[in-house]
Amino acid sequence: MDQIKRQLLYGNEFWDKLEQLIKNAKDRIFFMSAFLSSATYQKYRKMAPSKVPFYVAPRDDKSIINRKKPY
Repeated sequence: MDQIKRQLLYGNEFWDKLEQLIKNAKDRIFFMSAFLSSATYQKYRKMAPSKVPFYVAPRDDKSIINRKKPY
């Protein structure tokens, strides 16, 4: 497996890198997001190579939203 260099990316730099990684994926794509709209899913799914499995794991942050005490 290829190693990925760790980088802190912000703004458009992050989104450009994400698109590059999706388009160049060879083994699988695992996408985890707390907020993933249908349109965003479709956009990235279409970018992915057709033979690369694309997995999505939505996160449920309701426990954070429903807290009664302030942070």
